[in-house]
Amino acid sequence: LLFHYFVSVSSNYGDITMMRLTLLCSGIFLSTLQAVIGGEHELFSANQEIKFLWHAQIKVGSNYPMKISSEWNINAQLIAQTVNNLTTLQLIDIKSDEDLGESHRELSLPFRVVFQDGVLECLTVAPTDTDWSINIKRALLSLLQLDIKYIAAGELAFISEEVGLYGKCKAEYIVQPFQGNLKHVKKILDLQSCWNHPITLWSSSPKFICPNSYQTETVSYSEREYFIDMGAPIMIQNITARGSITLQPFQAQAEAHYSLVSQTLVLKDAGAIEKELPFPSESANNAELIYKELLLDATHGIPPANKTEVLQEISDMLKDMGNSLWWEVAARGLNNETVHNLINLMWWLELEDWEQLYSTVTLGTSYQQETMQHLFWELVPVVGSSQSALFIRDLVKTERIKGLLAGRLLVNFPFYQRKPTEDLLTQCEELLHLKPPVGKDVRYSAILSFATLIDSTCAQQCKADTIDRYAKLYLDRFTDSEEYEERMLYLQGLSNIALKQILDYLTPTITGQATSDHHIQFLATWAVLNTAYTNPDKAFELFWPLLNNRSQTLEMRVAAMTILILSKPTSDRLISLYWYMQTEPSLQLYNYFYTTIKSLASTTYPCYYNIGLIASQLSRSIKRKSTPWATGNYLLDYEDKERGYGGMLQLLSIGSERTGLPNVFIFMTEQHSLGVTTSYALYIKAEGVGEGIKRQLQKMTVDTSINFKKIAEFLTTLKMPVKKQEEIHLELIFKIDGKTVITQYLNTSSFHNISTVVRKLSSVYFEFSVNYQRLMFPLFLMRNQPTDLGVPSLIQTRSGSLISARGSVSQDDEGRARNTELDLRYSWNGITSLQVYNPMSNKWYGATRSRSLHVRLPFAIQLHLDVAKNIFTIKTIQHRDYMAGSRLGVVWHAVFNPVPHGSNSCASHVEKEEWTMDSQDLGARLGASVFNCPGRTTITDALHLLKKAFMSKEKNYQMVPGGVALLGIFSLKEQLAFQPPGSNCGLMLSFMPLLSQVEPVLTFEKNEMKLQMSRKDGLLWEIKAVIKKNLDGNRELTFKLYHTPTVRVTSSDIWRVIQFEGAFVLPSSKASVFKPPSPLTGYMFISWGDSSPTHADKAAVVDVKVEASHNNGQDLQCPDLSPVCLQSISELATQQEAIVQYVNLPDWLITAAHALFPNYVQTGSSSTTIDFSSPALPPWKAQGLCAINSQTVLTMDNTTKSLSLTSCFTVLLADCSEDASFAVLVKKMTEPQHLVTFTLPFIFIQYHF
Repeated sequence: LLFHYFVSVSSNYGDITMMRLTLLCSGIFLSTLQAVIGGEHELFSANQEIKFLWHAQIKVGSNYPMKISSEWNINAQLIAQTVNNLTTLQLIDIKSDEDLGESHRELSLPFRVVFQDGVLECLTVAPTDTDWSINIKRALLSLLQLDIKYIAAGELAFISEEVGLYGKCKAEYIVQPFQGNLKHVKKILDLQSCWNHPITLWSSSPKFICPNSYQTETVSYSEREYFIDMGAPIMIQNITARGSITLQPFQAQAEAHYSLVSQTLVLKDAGAIEKELPFPSESANNAELIYKELLLDATHGIPPANKTEVLQEISDMLKDMGNSLWWEVAARGLNNETVHNLINLMWWLELEDWEQLYSTVTLGTSYQQETMQHLFWELVPVVGSSQSALFIRDLVKTERIKGLLAGRLLVNFPFYQRKPTEDLLTQCEELLHLKPPVGKDVRYSAILSFATLIDSTCAQQCKADTIDRYAKLYLDRFTDSEEYEERMLYLQGLSNIALKQILDYLTPTITGQATSDHHIQFLATWAVLNTAYTNPDKAFELFWPLLNNRSQTLEMRVAAMTILILSKPTSDRLISLYWYMQTEPSLQLYNYFYTTIKSLASTTYPCYYNIGLIASQLSRSIKRKSTPWATGNYLLDYEDKERGYGGMLQLLSIGSERTGLPNVFIFMTEQHSLGVTTSYALYIKAEGVGEGIKRQLQKMTVDTSINFKKIAEFLTTLKMPVKKQEEIHLELIFKIDGKTVITQYLNTSSFHNISTVVRKLSSVYFEFSVNYQRLMFPLFLMRNQPTDLGVPSLIQTRSGSLISARGSVSQDDEGRARNTELDLRYSWNGITSLQVYNPMSNKWYGATRSRSLHVRLPFAIQLHLDVAKNIFTIKTIQHRDYMAGSRLGVVWHAVFNPVPHGSNSCASHVEKEEWTMDSQDLGARLGASVFNCPGRTTITDALHLLKKAFMSKEKNYQMVPGGVALLGIFSLKEQLAFQPPGSNCGLMLSFMPLLSQVEPVLTFEKNEMKLQMSRKDGLLWEIKAVIKKNLDGNRELTFKLYHTPTVRVTSSDIWRVIQFEGAFVLPSSKASVFKPPSPLTGYMFISWGDSSPTHADKAAVVDVKVEASHNNGQDLQCPDLSPVCLQSISELATQQEAIVQYVNLPDWLITAAHALFPNYVQTGSSSTTIDFSSPALPPWKAQGLCAINSQTVLTMDNTTKSLSLTSCFTVLLADCSEDASFAVLVKKMTEPQHLVTFTLPFIFIQYHF
């Protein structure tokens, strides 16, 4: 009969997997039956009905910085009956403090299990039972599990293994005698050891894999305490259980969320079975013992059933978002989560729903409808569902979206796909085969997007031949393409797929065997950069010969060196490169190695930390040979170990071997926090662009009376090599998180076509309106996991921003004045939450921590350009839509809200005015207010933490001037993610125009600049700056603030800038080693504060004086005119110092200056001296220098060679291009005379040494 029962269940479903599970249950039962016959202990006595009182309490909320909790309870009776070793259980009398509705019916359905020695082995449930109900029953069964075998054997502490709600996990047991036969058993689940743990993690950004200080922000814990009587008919007397989840982001330095599930199971009574619990054995379903994830909406719970209502709700929410752009700076509407709720709703849309929503949103051309459309297009790619991806595919395929919009949707959607599948990949394969009339840029975006989708899909799971099939397709197209642009495209596609074998595939291309195009060779090298870590031996075998081959291009040798360093970041590799570079003739390559070592020596970046330790030792030995700045590796980075976040900025530049100027730039940024990373990379190769622009300018400016053909004829006679005109080759590649999203290529013809279009557009009359909205979601983190009750928990960390620009641009009839009116808004919102779902009431419980930053700046300007008179004027007027009394400025706010009883995010908050000032000089009321802050120190603490972002500690900043400030600004995003540190608090900085409106006007006229502030009754003040050229070639800059005494300023407003003036002598840029630059000299004086005579001594004053440094080598001479000596003296001549004195400065300004410049400004001082070089990059370093004496010559690439002049002219310097424009000839004179003769285009130098 037992066999017939299990076979019946299997035949009803006809599923092989189900049959295997059924046979497993059958085997378990037979072995259990044998154990019972043998007299082993079991949880429930046979033929007994046991009743337990079950109570569960779920509390969710926050502990820090403020205590918030939401909770709900459930009570029931649990009946257990064991017949023929099958235990049937049922919950009855279910009660809760939440409305149960009809949900208690599923929960009260009986379920049947098999225990063996107290360990759960098999579960069957009623056919009408639902997933959420079964999960709660799984949790109850995990609660009942007890490894009796070891307890009966007398073990006091042991580790067992069990399968339950959390997967297959280890369990630690502690057994203590209690009273009589009672034993106290404590069981702690080792959740870190669980195999097949039902946790779902998803992030829009990749995991940060480099070793760092990051600690996971989520910690789970589960324990049970049992009182059991091994000699009693009923073993389990009482169970108490606690299961918790805590969320503490940023190394437990920010807020603290928690969920706590407390359960008790108390024996009520037991007796013989009078009536067996009904159970549909014939139709029952076998169920896994592990928790099953529920399909839930993060806002609304169960998926919405009425799609019509959902579509209407989405349309209404889009309208509300568009209408909310009226927002002014105020303490209301600060923590709006509409955009996140929209994404949650859109997740459930099917393809036909998307089509219907598209028809609704795109119907109409009104301003409001246009705004809705912009917001809609921003949301579509970030929804992350397969249906939204197919919707984008259809839109592109049918050309309902084109150009930039189509490209943006295509490249973004793969990053947000939460559950990419091979089926979706197959359905999107059409993106690889788009044909005209679909635009070329759109087709290219589709190819790159599909490659990214391949990687995100196969990174989770795909068939072995799937990735090989697509890789072959991209590789074949790369190999077979004849157009450079297409080869570049498919090469980046191969890089996006992230093939493990890509180094093998591209080796012929990298070595030059498969192509003679050095551009493709270089791109292929960067495409295999990641294989430096995975296949270091192959990288060594391939790239060391390329580095050693001095006939290779400089860019290839730079790339080879980079990969050799990254592939084996050890001391022997760096030292071997160090000795190799000692004999390297290329100063450009040497400088790249030098700057790489110096950049790494102080790095804090986790990915470079180990190699940085080695570089710090080597940096003491490596010497700078010269200053060829064009090729270098410049790294800035920071790492906050206390909060587990950091980032880096890196610039790689490679100089042209033809011009010496940089023509390859690779700029990279990376930031990591919460265990994930976001990176951007911009690659630009601009070969021949400078020469192309120069040729265009020469055609417009060169004197036609000079016959330049003579130079070409002369150089040809001397058989000097003539360099052919360099063709324009412009490449641009943009990457997000290591995936290429944009590729652009221009050659000579396409570059000139674009130049022509730009010139034409600049002269065309235009008038248009501006309505632009952009939503960005840099971070999406979601973590789903079960609680101890079997109900789901959801942990989310989200950030999003909105940029909006509305207005118009127009011109006057003459086309000279251009009027621009724009209303700019920026909003950023970051949310962290831990919520637990109650399936019986369809509600989420928990708390959300929301931080927001809002900026509004409406302005109207008028631009006037008169080329003939050399006048350019900018005039600011009041925006036509500005409402009198409304404020502009910034609001920064943080709040904790309980869920579902959160406060209304649109509610106003009580403001407390901290500071206000009416400035008639600015025509505005400036103010600062706080609201919701529990104490006066909250904002102070937040500003103190912000100050840490601008301190030099834990920063690698030496390679770039101002590196500390640059890294501080770069890290503000992470700072705002956990600021302010306290509980609810807001800060508002506002700017409100006064009724006595002022109009600022900025005018540039020839060599004069004026900034004037006027009212209707006259000029308030003006700053006038004049620059003039002196006879010695230097320029003099003077500026001064003038107040107009005839315009009356009310006595209530006496704070103003009192004095602002200065004068500087700017050295000529035509200095050389023979004529070092004059020192930069001058002064600046500024004071502000209370302008009344009685408070003159309280005004803040800053006095700056700039002069030559005492070590600038003014008294040194080079009697033999040695070029090297002259160069050294000239470099000393650039040394300057600025002496800064200050009094009565506000404390906050001193603190900020100290944070930005800790080596120069001290909190208790009143003066400082700053050393600097002017010019920072002298002409002989930036452009090259040619200098000679009787024995040596210093070449343009900074190489010193021996020289032997004769009485015949020798070509010293010449333009050897096809459009040669000059030649310099030199010869030795026997008589003591110095003569320079200009016979354009030739220059003859006759010199007596």
